[in-house]
Amino acid sequence: MTNIFLSLKLKSRSVRSSKKNKKNISGTDEAPEKKYILITSSVTTLIYAFGLTIWQQATNFEVYSLQILLINLVIYFFIRAWQSNETEKGFYLFGAFLLGLSFTNHLTTILIVPALIFLYFKSSQKFSFSTQKFKFGLILLIPFILALSIYLYLPIRSSMQPDFNWGWVSRDFDKFWYHVSGKQYQVWMFSDSDAMKRNVSLFFQILPNQFGWIGILPLLLGIYWLIRTNLTYAIFLLLITIITFGYVINYSIHDIDSYFILVFIPLHLFVGVGLIWLCKFFKNFGWGFIIIPIISLFINYERCDLSKDFLVREYTKNLINNLEKDALIISAQWDYWCSAFWYMQKVEEVRTDIILVEKELLRRTWYPYQFKNWHPEIFENSIREFELFLEDLELFEQGKPYNPQRIQARFVNLLNSFIERNIKERPIYITLDVLQTEPDVGKNYEKIPEGFAIRLRDKRDIYKVSVDNFDLELFEKSFKRKENHLEEGIRKLASTNLAFIGNYALATEQFETARKSYEMSLRLDKTNHSAIQGIENANKRLQQ
Repeated sequence: MTNIFLSLKLKSRSVRSSKKNKKNISGTDEAPEKKYILITSSVTTLIYAFGLTIWQQATNFEVYSLQILLINLVIYFFIRAWQSNETEKGFYLFGAFLLGLSFTNHLTTILIVPALIFLYFKSSQKFSFSTQKFKFGLILLIPFILALSIYLYLPIRSSMQPDFNWGWVSRDFDKFWYHVSGKQYQVWMFSDSDAMKRNVSLFFQILPNQFGWIGILPLLLGIYWLIRTNLTYAIFLLLITIITFGYVINYSIHDIDSYFILVFIPLHLFVGVGLIWLCKFFKNFGWGFIIIPIISLFINYERCDLSKDFLVREYTKNLINNLEKDALIISAQWDYWCSAFWYMQKVEEVRTDIILVEKELLRRTWYPYQFKNWHPEIFENSIREFELFLEDLELFEQGKPYNPQRIQARFVNLLNSFIERNIKERPIYITLDVLQTEPDVGKNYEKIPEGFAIRLRDKRDIYKVSVDNFDLELFEKSFKRKENHLEEGIRKLASTNLAFIGNYALATEQFETARKSYEMSLRLDKTNHSAIQGIENANKRLQQ
């Protein structure tokens, strides 16, 4: 797309009859030489590829890699359509089809729609709202809706009850719409003024790494010169940038950096414009601009290299390897092990004896149906609690009035029923997050640390604990000590779990185990105050 964008006759249609129409994107009187187009498009593409956030998403299992491709293609075909004086309407038709596909992948696609509408109605000298324009706009709805119809596959596939039936959208239209509209995520939109400050700070923190730092100069030059030489394209790119930025900074989620991709795409096109202009002054230095992506490669490589990243896998292995056979475990550590474990269990058939209850997914009406399919015997043991909780949960999900105190009480009762109805037949565990966020869950049971989980016991007694079954070698080697919310969170959580083992061992006079636990905890997090204080106490007791 970069090559096409820069090689098009990027001149404002509104000034074709003036002398300015002789000027191209670089501000010179002649079109840029082909070699400059080759140089700037190649360099800009490499800057884009080695930019921190784009590169990170290319190595992640997320929806954003496909979204990057689709958004780039949509922008490309709409630019080609506008530039062709609408003589090739196929560009608009295919662009509309790709726009529909992009909507089926991620709803942030809507953020580029105002810019696309602007470009569509901007004619050679002014805005054109002719009947012909509106008629063709209606025609464009055909490929758009055709692509959007992929959504219809969801209820069809859901009705076949696949092993993972996320959303269970075949239940009725309301459930289908709840799922495809992303309603469960809307609670984080424009809900936290502090989030805006954090997100703005994060944006400017990661911005230089998107352009190899010195790429900021051609970015600023590109914005300036495109505004001067082709205001239509400048407004088009700025609309995408500003609208997306305004939305993203008001979205309070922890992995917000991936949402800035829609900001970085038009900014990289501005970089290409700036490089074209710089070629005017550094005619013999064109390929010297390759230093910018080389800098990006150098400064971003370590943070983007996941070839030795075993964090989630090793955390998951250490957690499940310390669970007894036929364990039932309640957890909400989705990013750290729950999602990974379900893949390992359902696809790789690892520890198929374990029953995982994902605590936060229980707050979605589809998950009880999924849980019933997977574990009918556990579901039947708690069927009454499920029914009562679902009564209130349906009201909450449909946006109807509900009793917050009652829904929480029924939620806790449901979790406790998993424990009380099954503790005689199978070992029951919770993870540290459940202990911290739901103090009423299992409150009458003894809590014994076993690995990265906590075993619930119905007898008040002293139990021997151990850290000998941990294998943290690959886990420790995976830490890059770089600022990353997942890495930081999983490191501190593992350290806290080990300190929790140490605290129990110290309280029950298992001093050698306590010392080992605290040492392992401090290897992961040297600032863990519980481990720092604990190891001093453990060493004192061992010396007595």
